[in-house]
Amino acid sequence: AAGAAVMQDAGRGWRRAVGSPQPRAVLELSGIRLLLEAGVAVVAAGGGGVPVTEAGDRVAGVEAVVDEDATAALLASALDLPTLVMLTDVPAAFVDFGTSRQRAIGHASPAQLQALAADGHFAPGSMLPKVEAACAFAARPGRRAIICSPDNLAAALVGEAGTLVREAAGTISGGHA
Repeated sequence: AAGAAVMQDAGRGWRRAVGSPQPRAVLELSGIRLLLEAGVAVVAAGGGGVPVTEAGDRVAGVEAVVDEDATAALLASALDLPTLVMLTDVPAAFVDFGTSRQRAIGHASPAQLQALAADGHFAPGSMLPKVEAACAFAARPGRRAIICSPDNLAAALVGEAGTLVREAAGTISGGHA
């Protein structure tokens, strides 16, 4: 649209700049829960879903983009799931990504990853939203979040690949990438 704000998108070109609010609820939660209980594989909140706001007794669309990782964490929390998996195009989260010092993070607690994020190790609009969602989800005892590529999903589910985020992670360990 003419006059729209634009910005560079992590070296992938230009994109329109709109707000990215934190998701607060998944409106279709009861339907998703019913389908899951019936044994149906459900694809939900793809691309973060359609952002809406309450307008009286209705909802109205808003000009925004809801982050899919934050939405996935919200949905997994609302469904009280023990594991959240976020698939990406790299095998794990990395410290010093893209440098000669890069190393995969195998296991970390939410606090450890948040400290790395504060030090600037994760790119905004790329790995940072995944790390933030993983930390938010895994902060509750008994939950774990996994960041991995589709190719190493099976190994990541048994702790042999990817980045595992859980409260009792101990010392940050190197990855399997």
